Amino acid sequence: MKKIICIVIAFILVILTGCTSDLKVNEDVVKDISDKITETIIEKVDNERVEKKETHTLDAANSIELIVNGQVGDINIIAVETQEAIIDATIIATSNTKSGAKKLLEDFTYIVEEKWNAIKINTTQSNDKSNIISDGIKVDLNIKIPKTIKNITITTNVSNLTIENINCDFDAAVNVGDINIRNSNSLYNVKTDVGDIKLVNCIISGNSNFNTSTGNVDILADDISDAKNINVETHVGNISMSLPESSSYKANIIEFMKEQRTEINGDGKADIKLIAHVGDINLE
Repeated sequence: MKKIICIVIAFILVILTGCTSDLKVNEDVVKDISDKITETIIEKVDNERVEKKETHTLDAANSIELIVNGQVGDINIIAVETQEAIIDATIIATSNTKSGAKKLLEDFTYIVEEKWNAIKINTTQSNDKSNIISDGIKVDLNIKIPKTIKNITITTNVSNLTIENINCDFDAAVNVGDINIRNSNSLYNVKTDVGDIKLVNCIISGNSNFNTSTGNVDILADDISDAKNINVETHVGNISMSLPESSSYKANIIEFMKEQRTEINGDGKADIKLIAHVGDINLE
């Protein structure tokens, strides 16, 4: 699926922009293509749907990790002062008949558990191994976790991620969907094939990576004093990074159809690499 998405995007971009030496990114075109791909994947020709809502509460006093494996559905995570993990799931089944949708909903099961000091959520298949893949199932998750969680790992197919108030290592891999992170302090390893990445009022530490094949990356960082390496890359899209004036960094900037350049602020403590294969870069 990823190969098909990339081929379609590249083909349409060539048609819309033309094969000229002064090719520039049309953000509206890129976003429109991404939205249409997402809509095509999520929305079915079948229009009969049923849904149910479930809430799971887990004792997470000793939990240090959150692991989420998803297929289709948005995922929202917020860290709060609590010793419990609260998972609100909205499960939507679609089929060409009402009875078919109800049957899908009845048969679909998923995993929510606390095991080996980890909160584990898996919505990709049934617990009974009956191989019910989520072709007609969409599971939206709203997750509240303790602030004591040290690691978060998310792997999903079609999902928009919203992350807030975390203070831990964060890994996310999404095929199609945006990743939005707010008010967090983390070592980030973030990747989406088709979608935007946005950080607002965040602290970046350690070796952090932000990568999208088709989409923009916008970073508004409050502090990078604990960062060693920050790598940001988009194949089709723009990069915007705003850092405090007191930041110490050496930035290597590789921008579409421009000479590679280096910008240094302070004593150059953090190594930053910004790459836009087809797009513009703004660092301030």
